Amino acid sequence: MDIDLKSLGEVAGIGGIALGLVVLLVRPLISVIRGVPRQERSGLVRLIAAGCFGIGVLGIFAWVFASRPAGPAVTTQGAQSPAIMSEGNATVTYGNGPAAPAPAPAQPPP
Repeated sequence: MDIDLKSLGEVAGIGGIALGLVVLLVRPLISVIRGVPRQERSGLVRLIAAGCFGIGVLGIFAWVFASRPAGPAVTTQGAQSPAIMSEGNATVTYGNGPAAPAPAPAQPPP
């Protein structure tokens, strides 16, 4: 069975790519285990299991990072179509005309 990471990613997303990577990396190691003496197999199997776990964790982090919502975005069209993101007051002036008068300061109640 030949695994194509592109088609795996299209079907299963980032998690599918991580799983496909584990399968591609572990398959040759599993074939090597048969030639290792029984007493030394446990260390190799633990290493393979830890590697699979690490790749899985990296796949989860990649999925979380990729699914974060994008920050605020503003788009405009035309010559005089401002786009303003402000948490306070904002003034937009076009051309060289006179600026709008400043608002009068608030007077304390009598």
